[in-house]
Amino acid sequence: MEKNNIKKFSKFLFIKDAEDNVWKYILSKKHFLKVSRWEMNENRILSEEDAKNGIIQGYFTQYANKPFIHHIINQKWNNDNYEWNYNNEHFIVYKDDIYNSYLRKAKTHIFKHTYSSSSGESTEYDAKYKIVFFNGKLYWTYADPMHYWPQIQLSPFENIDIEPGFDIWFWTSAKYIRPIYSKKYNCYI
Repeated sequence: MEKNNIKKFSKFLFIKDAEDNVWKYILSKKHFLKVSRWEMNENRILSEEDAKNGIIQGYFTQYANKPFIHHIINQKWNNDNYEWNYNNEHFIVYKDDIYNSYLRKAKTHIFKHTYSSSSGESTEYDAKYKIVFFNGKLYWTYADPMHYWPQIQLSPFENIDIEPGFDIWFWTSAKYIRPIYSKKYNCYI
């Protein structure tokens, strides 16, 4: 492939190798960042020049199709178990815990709320969420997402005591999320 066959990175944001590793172009930084499964402490940055050379040599293929690439990324993340330590606690995400298994296994976290009606009556209600693993990160999801099943909403997880905000949610398929197991407490969190 000749150099002039390299498509503009601003339109073809993704490159993929033969092992389905995917990098996304970060326009503001003028480099690529590995977004498929990576190892702890791995250098995930790929320079424009290295990407161009890889495309010319046939090692990388360029893509603009986000649904296709996102499916590859999600599949890559779902093919392995993950383990990590945080605050002297060992966590595991099993590759076989997919689809709706998190509904049965993950703990429901409840945040209590009170609201007042126009007549001044106070009423309590519970906001219920679960913590899930999605593409290497932790997220909140609604404990009962059945209305749009199998599509679910995710919000970034900050802390077990901090309820997710209402302004940062995105959609994914339930088949790409998994529950998180705590070895210390011998249960799903």
